[in-house]
Amino acid sequence: MRRSLPFFAFCGSLAFCGSRPVPTGRGPWSRGARMERLERLDQRLSRPVFQMKLPDWLELLLSVPGAFMGFPHAFFGPTPLLLAALATQTLAAWVACVALLAFGLGSFYGGLAGWGDFTKLTKLVIFLMPSLCVYLSSHLPPPGPAISTISLICAALCVACAVPLKALSDRRRPAVRWGQEAQRATLLAPYIKAMCKGGQSREAWPSSDAAVMAANTSGRSQMQSKLRNQKRKSLVYHDKATKEKAILLWNVLKTSSLSSSLAVALSVSVFALACFGRMYFWAHHLFDVLSGGLLGSLIVLGALHFRWCSSWHFLLSFVLFLLSVAFMQKRTRIFDQPSETKV
Repeated sequence: MRRSLPFFAFCGSLAFCGSRPVPTGRGPWSRGARMERLERLDQRLSRPVFQMKLPDWLELLLSVPGAFMGFPHAFFGPTPLLLAALATQTLAAWVACVALLAFGLGSFYGGLAGWGDFTKLTKLVIFLMPSLCVYLSSHLPPPGPAISTISLICAALCVACAVPLKALSDRRRPAVRWGQEAQRATLLAPYIKAMCKGGQSREAWPSSDAAVMAANTSGRSQMQSKLRNQKRKSLVYHDKATKEKAILLWNVLKTSSLSSSLAVALSVSVFALACFGRMYFWAHHLFDVLSGGLLGSLIVLGALHFRWCSSWHFLLSFVLFLLSVAFMQKRTRIFDQPSETKV
């Protein structure tokens, strides 16, 4: 427990830092001038993605990694169980994953379609989904419980650390300028419209969605080089093994059907697809998703280093997550918007 205190202090300090304005200074080499040049470069690099137009059916498919996967509907349920299912290769794990995936997809896209109040459904999902995930994963064989728990921990910490950074940067989303809902699929119009109004329009940097995806994907590729020379038996979980071995298995996604190199390639591809989706739907710029990916990688490496993989660690992380959501509500009033923009 003592070993994890520095990591908890780091995440806590990010989650409670104040939103003070950053001094810009004067002159061509001042901090303000440098930031302005970076802003123009970011806009220039991101513009080709903002101007793209895909068929509506392809946009709906892209919205799964580009929108759905960054919401609690996914990262508090289907995503952890998917990682557990890939590691355990058991029917029970796949059934649990599919069940939570159906619930998450139904509540997310059903809310966008107007079948229910999106805000009320999200509040329900925030508390119900992780409870169901922890309960279902506890009945899986090792290393399923440890894998799903650390995925939940990293997701909660990513959001908790990203929210105060968003308040510090106060950067406008691309949707404020590009958010013409008619250029995207009709079902996603409420999602895009919500990002153009109120406090949500100033939550561009960093991307918490990219941070969550990086924590669940790119962390495996970063640890791959460290595990390359280890014996295979060190990746096998047995009754007396520590949870750290389960985490190593999660990082390389070592399954019977995928080689390590292919697993790393798939992980990076999923992360890149999610980042592309966030940019395509005008939620973030290129530097926003790259910064979010770096944040998520740092968090997952910190969690692995300090062995944050127990239920108590998840409770602490979840408390930080709830506090960050309360701070975000106070700043953006995200849960007080009219029903047509509740996303």
